[in-house]
Amino acid sequence: MLEQELTADRFLRTTNKAGNEIYVFTAEEAPHCMKEVGRLREEAFRHYGGGTGKAIDRDEFDTMPGGYKQLIVWDPQNKAILGGYRFI
Repeated sequence: MLEQELTADRFLRTTNKAGNEIYVFTAEEAPHCMKEVGRLREEAFRHYGGGTGKAIDRDEFDTMPGGYKQLIVWDPQNKAILGGYRFI
C-alpha cells in the first residue's frame, strides 16, 4: 500500500548516499503513508517519554485542507520509512 502512494509526482530526489528516496505528500494524497508516519511518530516520541498514548500520533494539522505536508525518507530496498518531518 505504501509503495502505491509513493508516486513520481511526490518524489523529490534520491539521497546522496545509500540510494534512499525522499518524498513529499499530504494526508489526503497518501492516507496509508500518513497512517504509517503517525504510527512511527508515536513510537519515536514514546521512546523518549512523550507521545499521545494512542496507536497513531496524527492531528488536525496533518489532515486538514492546507495543513502540514509530510517529508519522508523511504528505503526502497527494505520498503520502509526511515524518517520524516512535517512542515507547512
